[in-house]
Amino acid sequence: MGEVFYTRFVPSQGQYLAFRVASSAPGPVPYSGPVGPDQLDPRRPTPPPQQRDRLLSMSDAALLRRWHGSPRVAEFWGPFEPAALDRALGSAHSFPVIGLWDGLPFGYFELYWAREDLLGRHADVADWDRGVHVMVGEEWARGRVPAWLTSLLHWCFMADPRTMSVCLEPRVDNSRMLRHLDALGFVREKQVALPHKTAWYVSLRRESWESPAL
Repeated sequence: MGEVFYTRFVPSQGQYLAFRVASSAPGPVPYSGPVGPDQLDPRRPTPPPQQRDRLLSMSDAALLRRWHGSPRVAEFWGPFEPAALDRALGSAHSFPVIGLWDGLPFGYFELYWAREDLLGRHADVADWDRGVHVMVGEEWARGRVPAWLTSLLHWCFMADPRTMSVCLEPRVDNSRMLRHLDALGFVREKQVALPHKTAWYVSLRRESWESPAL
């Protein structure tokens, strides 16, 4: 657990974006990957040094507790559940992910096989379709949806050539996220009534995919 499975430099951000598997370790997961060329660029949205040091010292469970403490996150993800990370790590059809900008944790994601997920009971998904759950926990990291979401799409389509579509299921009132998805070419297939929310099932086909945002 904790291994990095995707890294790329994003020119528009001047930073390296990385995704790693989440970890249940009691301490922080060290980052030894590349960082952007100008760490002191004042135009770059990064946390102050004290907050940066704190983020680098936190376990993944502590990061999730911190992020769920944000009313913005809790509105769509609900309250923090101490057992949630272990449950996600034990899933047979998905795995939890921590997103990093230049090694700084900024968000939590889950990548899943859509057919085997709850969504598969409510939507017409193919055997190898992937799904993504998304959470940006850090305020300083907001406003970068195209960069990290197209990178997750990049990984999904590269990881398995049988994956023909990637889907998300944002809550119907998550208008901000839905606007981002519309702009990126996702199709609103239909609304689905899940036990915990009414959501839009949206998908992007492989043939509509171009490249990760620069």
